[in-house]
Amino acid sequence: MSLAADWFRQISDPDDRVAREQAIRQAGPILEILKDLLTNRLRTASQMREASYEHPSWAYLQAHRNGRIEDLEYVIKLLTL
Repeated sequence: MSLAADWFRQISDPDDRVAREQAIRQAGPILEILKDLLTNRLRTASQMREASYEHPSWAYLQAHRNGRIEDLEYVIKLLTL
C-alpha cells in the first residue's frame, strides 16, 4: 500500500518518515472509520436540492457546496491507505 505524499511532505529525516508511516498504519482501523464517516458526508454534500435554486443566492450555495466536496474528497484520498 502506498501512502499519499502529503503525509510526508514536511519530513526530511528518514527515521521520522518511518516513524510517521508506522503511526499512520497503526491508526489504520480508526482512519477507516473516519473515512467512512467522511464518505457519508460527501454523499450528503453532493446532493443539491431543487429548492436551493429558489433562493437568489443559489450560486453561492453551490460554490460553498463545491468547496466542501473538494475538501472532503481530498481528506478521503489522504485516508485511503
